[in-house]
Amino acid sequence: MNTLKQRAEIHLPALGIARHMSPLIFVALTLIAIFAADPARGEIAVERAERTQKDDWVRDHLLETKKAPPFSFVYNGKSSDDLLPSWPRKETRRSLDANRIEHVISWTSPADHLLVKCVAVEYSDYPMVEWTVYFRNEGSGPTPILENIQGLDTRLSREGGAEFVLNGNHGDFCSADSYRPYQIVLNPSAITNFAPPSYSGKSCDGPQGWPYYNLQVPGGGIILAIGWPGQWASSFKREGESGLRIQAGQQTTHLFLKPGEEIRTPLIAVLFAAVMVPEKCGLPAAKPALNA
Repeated sequence: MNTLKQRAEIHLPALGIARHMSPLIFVALTLIAIFAADPARGEIAVERAERTQKDDWVRDHLLETKKAPPFSFVYNGKSSDDLLPSWPRKETRRSLDANRIEHVISWTSPADHLLVKCVAVEYSDYPMVEWTVYFRNEGSGPTPILENIQGLDTRLSREGGAEFVLNGNHGDFCSADSYRPYQIVLNPSAITNFAPPSYSGKSCDGPQGWPYYNLQVPGGGIILAIGWPGQWASSFKREGESGLRIQAGQQTTHLFLKPGEEIRTPLIAVLFAAVMVPEKCGLPAAKPALNA
């Protein structure tokens, strides 16, 4: 099997939780992270195995040269899965402080010098990683069409047991149900989409306008946060009995870049978690549970 065609996968046997340090999503991740707190001690416990899960994912899906990165796009009518393996790749690493390491991974189109750069930060004290993807025209003329940019494009798999369960909150739509928690069982063949209304101009608007998710699977799950620049969108699509594909980015991208122009995706943050069930923390579960 050609491993270059395999989208980054997250396997979830034993996972951990953390709070995100970036100002953009600190508040939302702090609220969600309480699900993993020890109510008796009032703190978040992080085990060595949980950090190991993050380390393995960073190594296998961000730094591994033979696998597709956890983002995607279409350029000049061709998928990034087909393009990036043939483009020159560079990678740098530096320590930002005692607990953060920055990885900069870039690819450049030999034909027209489109630079694709993924800037990822991994945390050593928490099982968390975040990244942003940049596109810059370093050529002398306009690029071909760049479209369907997904700042997050990854697959999760489960090994039997209960189904994927998605927990989150509605956005603000000026009603008593604004920010109400929800819970959705993602059954096989389910497709669940989220985005604020295109007419509102407010990133947290509408019943589907809150880009922070708590995804449960047997034995753990992940906490996912999407940055707010512009009209974001996300989708959770089941693939067969055991797979789930997650995509997120700007809702609509179809553009070209003039020389020197640069764009970026929303920031994506992923926390690997071992305890995801609200009831274990003395909190009520979101009701009702909906089947997608």
